[in-house]
Parts: sequence; structure tokens; C-alpha cells
Amino acid sequence: MGAAFIRPYGDDDFEDICRMNTRVHNEAYAGAVFVRQAGALFPESFFILQGPHGVSGFTIAAMVQGHPPEGWILRLHVADECRRSGYGRMLLRASVRSLAVSGARTVFLSVAPDNTAAVDLYTSEGFVLVSRAEAYFGRGEDRLIMEKAV
Repeated sequence: MGAAFIRPYGDDDFEDICRMNTRVHNEAYAGAVFVRQAGALFPESFFILQGPHGVSGFTIAAMVQGHPPEGWILRLHVADECRRSGYGRMLLRASVRSLAVSGARTVFLSVAPDNTAAVDLYTSEGFVLVSRAEAYFGRGEDRLIMEKAV
């Protein structure tokens, strides 16, 4: 597959990340707003996976305001053609590391219950299931809430 590395998000990545985000979440405008604001609000925890053929994934994480020992991984996405290459693990570790450096003692994330590949990845990296949230993102959008002590 070739070498890949993690680097900070930059404004030049905006279009690539919006395109990837829209493919997954089908929310062109709302997704663009989220990506633009995440770039401004979370510059130390918004990472790009630079693959052999360009931008191949991204992750966005943030500390919980008013509760500094907690952080959340908000998004983690790897392009379909790059999955099962260890890139998701690279992005996950970058997010957890950045949150720990910022003072997080616990990192949370949510994942679709039927996304077994992601659940397996998160479990292998020390995340444990803490709850199942019905309709977390609306009807039909249940999520598993997982956490990891760092």
C-alpha cells in the first residue's frame, strides 16, 4: 500500500476532508461547517492521514469543556480503499495521544453497533463498552459509547 503518515490538518485539506465527510455522513453544508469550525477550534487534535495517493483519512478529537479530564473522538474516517491497512489505528492513536497531552484521563467515542471492524479496532486499543445509546443521533442511529483510560 505504501507509506502513510499522520499530520495536522491545514486549510488546504478542507475540500478533501469535506468530500470524505460527505460520502460518509451525506451532509454537505453541515459537514463543511463542522470541518471548518473543527479546524479553528481543535487545531491540536485534528489530524490528516496522508497516504501514498493523497489524503486518505482524518480524525477530529476535542477536550470536554468544563470537564478537562475527559476528551472525545468526534470523527475518525479512513477512505474505503485504505481500510484494513493499519491506518485507522494510526489515526486513533494520534487522537488519544493528543487528548492525553491536553490533560484527558478518559477518552470517549461513539460507534455504530453494526460497525464491527471499528468496534474490534477500538477494543484492541483498550476501549471498553460503557453503554448503548438508543437513537443517539436520531431514530435508527443507535450508538455504542466506549471509553478508555489514558
